[in-house]
Amino acid sequence: MQLFKGHYLTGPADDDLQGAVGMCSLIKGITEEKDDGGGTYAKGSAGTVNGTKSLSIVATGPDGETSTLYVAAEGEPYLLRTEQTQGSEPGQLTFSGFKEPLTVQAPPSDLVIDVSVFTDQLTTA
Repeated sequence: MQLFKGHYLTGPADDDLQGAVGMCSLIKGITEEKDDGGGTYAKGSAGTVNGTKSLSIVATGPDGETSTLYVAAEGEPYLLRTEQTQGSEPGQLTFSGFKEPLTVQAPPSDLVIDVSVFTDQLTTA
């Protein structure tokens, strides 16, 4: 993915960007109750994430993949970190800046790549 480093991707929410679109729904997916056919949640341990006291929740999906959610143990129970250390897509996301003002600006056009144009060029090459 070095090809896209320092750039922004745009395009339809189809197969090409489905993974990125899924990240936008991360919190919704974690907090919605649903019967996914056998997933479990278990209380983890106390710790800290970036200096904030936390409690962990271990989520095991029906496929056996395990993720750990770290939630603030004091104040509002914000999701501080989520990580998956094994399985098909290991990785970690850390969240911060809760209740801080956010200014959103469109990126400069020379840093935006339309992924559908890019994939069209790949298929015709």
